[in-house]
Amino acid sequence: MANRIPVKAIYSGSDVTSLGEYTSSDKIDGAYISDDSVDEANLKISNSPTNGYVLTAQSGASGGMSWALDAATDSTKLPLAGGTMTGNVTHASNSYLDMANNILYLNDSGRAKFGTSEDMQIYHDGSNSIIEESGTGALLIKTNGTGVNIQKGDSENIAEFLVDGAVKLYHNNVKKFETTTNGATVTGSLISGVYLSSVSSGQALSFGDNRQIHLGTGDDLKIYHDGSNSYIDDTGTGDLILRSNGANIKLMHGSENMITAQEDGQVKLYYDGSTKFKTSANGVTVTGGAVGTMTTDNDGSFAMSASNNFKCTPSGNFTLTFTSIVAQSGNILLINSGGHTVSAHANTKVDAKFLATISTAGTYLLAYFSDGTNVYMTNSAVYT
Repeated sequence: MANRIPVKAIYSGSDVTSLGEYTSSDKIDGAYISDDSVDEANLKISNSPTNGYVLTAQSGASGGMSWALDAATDSTKLPLAGGTMTGNVTHASNSYLDMANNILYLNDSGRAKFGTSEDMQIYHDGSNSIIEESGTGALLIKTNGTGVNIQKGDSENIAEFLVDGAVKLYHNNVKKFETTTNGATVTGSLISGVYLSSVSSGQALSFGDNRQIHLGTGDDLKIYHDGSNSYIDDTGTGDLILRSNGANIKLMHGSENMITAQEDGQVKLYYDGSTKFKTSANGVTVTGGAVGTMTTDNDGSFAMSASNNFKCTPSGNFTLTFTSIVAQSGNILLINSGGHTVSAHANTKVDAKFLATISTAGTYLLAYFSDGTNVYMTNSAVYT
C-alpha cells in the first residue's frame, strides 16, 4: 500500500506508550493511515514552508524539524563550483568587500596580506597608511608606463621617477632637485646657507657667512667668509702653495693690481695701482724712497738687502761701504763720539769736506741715494 508512514504505535489502553516501525500489514486502531493524513503540526515543524524549501532537523533538546532552503538549489548563494557574487562580503568589524563597486574595505589595523609567510602587508593603523615589506627580498615598484609619480591629491607633485629619464623631487609643488645625464641640478639651497645661484656668467655654488669649505683629512685648508673678512686658512703643518700654469699670478683689488708675479720674470709691488717695487735680473728697483726698519751696523758696512735706514756707533776708524746695492735711498744715524776717522769706498761718492766733518766727534744724520751702482752721500745734519 502506498504512502505509508513507517511508524508503529504500541497501545496501552487508549494511549500510545511507544513507537516502532510499521510494516505494510500494520494498522492503527484497525485502519491503515491514508495519504496526506499527517499534517505539518503533527510533525512538530517549527516554521511555515516556502516553495523549494526542504525539511531539516533542529538541534537542541526539543528536537523537531524546520523548513530551510536547499543549499544545492539556492540561487542567492555562491555555488561550490564558483560563480558571480552580487552581494557584499561582510566582516563583523564592518570590513567588507563591495562587489558592486569592486572595493575592499578594511577598518583600522585590518590588513591585506600577500605571500606564503605574509611577507607583504597593506594597512592603516589609525594614524598612518603603511605598505610593509617584512620578507628577505626587496620592495619593488614596477611600471610599464612613462614613470612613477608620488602626489598629494591629484595635482601636487611630491616626487617623479621617469623611465629612462630624470628623478625629480619637489617642495610644496616646486621642483628643487632633478637628476640629469651629467649629474644633478639643485634649485635653491643644498644645505642651510649653501645654494646654487644664478650669476651673469652662468651659475655658482654660494655659501653663506661662516659656511666653510674644508680640504684635507684633518681639515687643513679652510675657505670661508665670516661676515666681515674672507679667509684662505691653512691650519696644517705644511706650506700654503699657490701655483699657476699661466704667465702671471696676480693679487688684485677689482681691476687694480696690488701684487703681480710674472713667470720667469719680475715681481711687482704696487701702491694705489702704481709700481713701487720691482725685482729684476740684477736685483730690485724702488720707485720713490724705500722705507724700512732701522738696522744697527757698527763696522760702517751697510747691506741694502737688510734695510735702508741704519744706525752706526763705531769703535774705531772705518770706511763707509755699501753692499747688495740697489736703487734706493735712506739715512744713516752716525754717532761718532770718539772722533774716529771716516773714509769712503770707491762706489760711495762723498767729497773731502764731508768726510772731514763727520770724522770729528759728534752725532750726524747722513742721507744717501743709490742708482743701483753707486751710492751718493749728501750734506749731513749735525746734532750736538
